[in-house]
Amino acid sequence: TTGSNSPIWLEIDNNGLAYSADVGTDTFNSINLSTGAATLVGSLGVDISYAQDADFNTSNNKLYMASFGGSGTYNSGIYEVNVTTGAATLVGDTAATEYTMFTIADSLPAAPPIPPTTCGDNFTDSGGTTANYGNSEDITTVIQPQNAGDAVKITFTQVEIETSTGTGTAAGCWDYLSIYNGPTVSSPVLAAVKCGRTGGTPSVASSLLSVGDSFTSTDPSGKLTVRFRSDSSLNYAGWQATVSCAVLAVDEANLNNFSYYPNPTTGILNISSKGRVEAIEVMNVLGQKVLMINPKDNKSEIDMSRLAPGVYLVKATVNGKVITNKVIKK
Repeated sequence: TTGSNSPIWLEIDNNGLAYSADVGTDTFNSINLSTGAATLVGSLGVDISYAQDADFNTSNNKLYMASFGGSGTYNSGIYEVNVTTGAATLVGDTAATEYTMFTIADSLPAAPPIPPTTCGDNFTDSGGTTANYGNSEDITTVIQPQNAGDAVKITFTQVEIETSTGTGTAAGCWDYLSIYNGPTVSSPVLAAVKCGRTGGTPSVASSLLSVGDSFTSTDPSGKLTVRFRSDSSLNYAGWQATVSCAVLAVDEANLNNFSYYPNPTTGILNISSKGRVEAIEVMNVLGQKVLMINPKDNKSEIDMSRLAPGVYLVKATVNGKVITNKVIKK
């Protein structure tokens, strides 16, 4: 610059106006960015012999400076500088500490909320349809129906999620999806760990997620919650899934006078339906099939006595319709 012998920093405000301080004269100057010329604004009124930095607060367009005078006088502190007069006013003492860098984080307005994924949407990872997902992600997405009484269904059309030939981060996956039957991650688990990619399968067979796999909500809200977690290295194209909506399975249950009891159960679960029960599957919280029978009748019994206590999903196929209910085994 010209007109200032010892400028120590250059700061530009929200309006594009530039300012600097002269460490030799303890003065404050405005700077012409086209010519570099310095014009005296005024004396800072504080010894800045060892001052190093300043910064504008973009939220209020005020200039703040770190000052350290040295030579026993110090004047160590954070100062607000009046850009009209050049005078520096102490904001707070820094206990004789010399700061070599001083930065104020930008205050940005809050981003608008991302609308929930719903019927007709294409559900993808953070990279969308053209890029990979990121490392060290932990992202939860709630997928909801547009109309009350409907339930969402997601069907995967692409799966490229990092697998492991060993344990990985969880059950044969380095990166993985968890899918919950309801509006939160506290909802019943449909699939605890799911991953898969071209040329790579997880070491735990039940963790494999394939193109064509689908998950349907049976929660009264009709919602599914999907949580994705990735480790700190390697990432892939992720996933794409279509989101569709249909009437909740409970409506099918009502149409077929479907009932199951007792719930909770200590052993035998009774199934009764006006329609013909073609098949019954019992799934654990990991999404693994632990029991299956084909009663071909409107009444049946399921012996759950050998299953560990916990929550299970019982999927019954009645007249070609799948009815899913949560059952607690004590």
